[in-house]
Amino acid sequence: MATSSRLANIATIPKNQREELRITLENYNGYNLVSQRVWFVHDFCEMRPGKQGVVIQLHYLPDLIDALQDARDQAEQLGLLEPE
Repeated sequence: MATSSRLANIATIPKNQREELRITLENYNGYNLVSQRVWFVHDFCEMRPGKQGVVIQLHYLPDLIDALQDARDQAEQLGLLEPE
């Protein structure tokens, strides 16, 4: 039997008026995971998780952070994003 528990809510990032991206730390069957899942407004009131998202084992988190930083750096170099 699969066991799942949410360990921490990290961030909620608005995507549009009906959707948001939620970043959470979770444990599933003994694996520590970082989840990035799109949630949407259902029936104009309740937020529900959608099918869109990515879940990776926590030990890959540094690789994901490096890749996102590289994307940010390249976006800045291309003038697509203002430097901080």
